[in-house]
Amino acid sequence: MTAVTSKFPMSLQRIQMIAISVVCAATCFILFPHACSIFVAQSKIKAVTLGVSLGIEYIAAPVGIMMMAIQWTVDALYALFDWDGYKERYMKKEDE
Repeated sequence: MTAVTSKFPMSLQRIQMIAISVVCAATCFILFPHACSIFVAQSKIKAVTLGVSLGIEYIAAPVGIMMMAIQWTVDALYALFDWDGYKERYMKKEDE
């Protein structure tokens, strides 16, 4: 994918990064309530072998989804506002 997109002008690469970040963050924010409802439903069930709540296993989904949503939101803000360090973090240098 980067073989194609690296040929685009920098302004188009930046717009592409913003669009990808916003779509991924929105997807995570949409999935978060569903992951929470699954966690709540599973936390009421006890594991047969250990006798502890299955919520311990299912807490990973909402926590992970929220962490990804935050990261994609930060990435979108970096790209949108062209904050310091954005180009070093996301844009490949021409000589590489």
